Amino acid sequence: MSPINKPLSLSHNLRKFAGHWKLPISLGLLTIGVYGVASYGFGLLLYDITNTTGWSVSSMSLANTLGSIGGAGFGVLAGISLRWISAKKMMSAGLLIGLSAIWGASLSSTQSSFIICWTVGASTLQATLYYHISMALVARKHKNDRAKAFMILTLVGGFSSPIFIPLGGLIASLNDWRFTMQIMTLAAVLFAIPGLLAAPSRPPVIENIRPDAINNSKESNGRKRGIELLLRNRQLIFITFVFSLSGLVINGIQFHHVAAIQTFGFSLATAVSISSARGFLSLPGRAALAYMENQLGTKRALSCVYTMTLISILPFLLEPTLPTMWAFGIIGGLGFGTILPLQGLLASESISDSNFEASLAAQQGAALFIGSFGALTFGALYDLTSNYQTVFLTAAAIQLFAIVLLQFHSRPEK
Repeated sequence: MSPINKPLSLSHNLRKFAGHWKLPISLGLLTIGVYGVASYGFGLLLYDITNTTGWSVSSMSLANTLGSIGGAGFGVLAGISLRWISAKKMMSAGLLIGLSAIWGASLSSTQSSFIICWTVGASTLQATLYYHISMALVARKHKNDRAKAFMILTLVGGFSSPIFIPLGGLIASLNDWRFTMQIMTLAAVLFAIPGLLAAPSRPPVIENIRPDAINNSKESNGRKRGIELLLRNRQLIFITFVFSLSGLVINGIQFHHVAAIQTFGFSLATAVSISSARGFLSLPGRAALAYMENQLGTKRALSCVYTMTLISILPFLLEPTLPTMWAFGIIGGLGFGTILPLQGLLASESISDSNFEASLAAQQGAALFIGSFGALTFGALYDLTSNYQTVFLTAAAIQLFAIVLLQFHSRPEK
């Protein structure tokens, strides 16, 4: 091939790749924005919020937990609703309501008003725009290559932490937490636009159901079949419990680690650098998702990244030094990015294809509901003990229990 034709061929291949994987790429961009605000932004600003307002760590943890609980609870309903509601309409409405409420939280002058606004905003964003929705949509679109589709979705979405944590840290160092939260809210809108445009504008066609039945009882059928699968599938219930235990740890660590590092005497700049590195290092793991799933199998791959999460917690139990904090960021980051997609793949092995979106979204929503108590649990434990080492010791014990239980899961026969 001549040197002139090489750029043309590369451009053609890139366009072909982007066209084929348009949905996971676009939803990955959306993920950058909504996770950046609702998951990473609050934890980043926690130390500044409590110091400047006098609000307690446990009250802010309560706001975070209520947002996660609402997002997980309504997320189950949102996932089941994909059977009869356009994903584009649901996600657009969720973005508008969620970001408006978070903007209101940034203007709050009282602790109670902040908690209410944050709960409404985070609940709406998490219920309608998080991975339990985007993974379900992507898995339906690319059902013959779900591992690669999940890899692309989470690889693009994985830039949320590397983008929003340094951006938020820079703005917070120049201005107050209110202005920082507002800038991140506006940035989330820009990242969300491609995903909203690419989202399916019609509900999926459900196989093996008569058209007249769909027209007459879309809502009741969708809710019944989605919930029935969760309640009657023992393997799905078991792994949902395992995911929930690990979710407690992940949620708690994600919300508290920046504040914990600062509590150990390190500066905001150091904490942000470690957290940013943790986010960047999650990208190689996401990129290797399909390879790991192919070489190890889903359960063994998930066991490995669960173990890496456990190892990353251990530095907090030692004397807090700069090397141990960086060990947390490096080891935890390498495993962090693959946890959600591997859990989605493992759950999908127990879900029938005819009701996939609703069932997967409902299953992941149920796991997120329990896991969402992590931030509140760890915050209350810190207020009780005034010691983050006790908090992370508890996290290590829960994560170890999840690893042990995961070994008892067996792949269902198709």
